[in-house]
Amino acid sequence: MAGIEQINMGTSVSVTENDDCQVYVIRNETGECVMTSYEIMDGVYVMYDDVHMKSMVSEIRHNAEVFCLDYCYVGRLEWSLNNGSCFYQQAGDLSMDDRQYVTSSYFLPLNHYHAVTVSFFLPQAQESTQENLKSFPVDIRKLKEKFTTEPYPYLIRNNPELDTIFKDIKNAKEKNKQAYIKIKIFELLLYLDSMSTDDLEIKNEYFYKSHVAKIKKMHEMLINDLEHHYTLEELSRKFDIPLTPMTSCFKGVYGNTIYAYMRKYRMQYTANALLQSDLSVAEAALSVGYTNPSKFSAAFKQVIGALPNEYRKRKVNNVIV
Repeated sequence: MAGIEQINMGTSVSVTENDDCQVYVIRNETGECVMTSYEIMDGVYVMYDDVHMKSMVSEIRHNAEVFCLDYCYVGRLEWSLNNGSCFYQQAGDLSMDDRQYVTSSYFLPLNHYHAVTVSFFLPQAQESTQENLKSFPVDIRKLKEKFTTEPYPYLIRNNPELDTIFKDIKNAKEKNKQAYIKIKIFELLLYLDSMSTDDLEIKNEYFYKSHVAKIKKMHEMLINDLEHHYTLEELSRKFDIPLTPMTSCFKGVYGNTIYAYMRKYRMQYTANALLQSDLSVAEAALSVGYTNPSKFSAAFKQVIGALPNEYRKRKVNNVIV
């Protein structure tokens, strides 16, 4: 098991050894993170990350030369960097790094993050790929150097070929699972080796932690005051952040514009309230700042897919909308 023993898990991680995998669990007051790791080849590991929490501080430390590929298929994750900035990974994003420039603090804007992580521990990973497939042309260390030239992770967004490879790894059947994943890893290495960084349009935004802190406070205020519809100008003045960085940073952190995010949040909030109370549609509308029930109903249908009374009736009758 060359590689995995070179990770210091710290005291916050509980470890369970199974026949074919290891399960790592981190729990705190905001939720739980479960990471299931499979050794595919000597020095090559695939980990399935299922995280349901708001934030965590990880004690995990890599005491080896690593090249890590993190593919997010659901959710959103804030990576905090040593240079004082943050970036956000969302569904369909592949992040690649050597774990040298990211901090141990993680924030989940949507309270969940699901990913597949492929880790290569060098030099063992290079040796085992050569042993498993003679004359395999990819030098993993050179591949690592190709994608870790800057002091921050390399991010590729919405690449259909990478999406397919990682989804195949994610959905691998139990029968012959590790053999199947091994083939997909060779395919992944070949594809990354064929890519030219000059041809990739990487549109990753990095945000100052001071701006991010203000946006998080703004978000907390907005979701706790649903009756008030703030203008962008009001928010800009209240949190002392210019309009342009405010709007771009909010979208970077939470994945949508302030207006679109809050509209969806309000409709999901009232959808839950309609099922758990006897609120009328007019009362539900007022609870999230809509004085016109017709406008509320129209917005509700656009977001939820049914009019409020129709939604309540279908749910009560156990019909999924």
